[in-house]
Amino acid sequence: MIDYYTSNNVLPHETFPLQYSTSGNIGIYTPSERSQILSKFSAKRFSRSYKKKIRYNCRKDLADRRVRVKGRFVKKEEGGGGEGGLLKGLMEVGGRERAMTIG
Repeated sequence: MIDYYTSNNVLPHETFPLQYSTSGNIGIYTPSERSQILSKFSAKRFSRSYKKKIRYNCRKDLADRRVRVKGRFVKKEEGGGGEGGLLKGLMEVGGRERAMTIG
């Protein structure tokens, strides 16, 4: 179908006649209804918030209390403290990162 239009140098919209509404409607709405709908849409779009929204404060509190190394949650080793205990979680990630953190 597209080959027919490109081979004859005719655009698809030129082959179909435009159909205008005799009642003055734009689609199924009158021009005044359409302007009201568009103004409502633009008002809603203007008031949208793209900021970070915390939905569950209890989860946020738990995440804030957990220990992190380079932004990742890690487990503490029992009986140990300091930096050595924090590296347990990173040792499982990969060889390259493990070599960098331990040695």
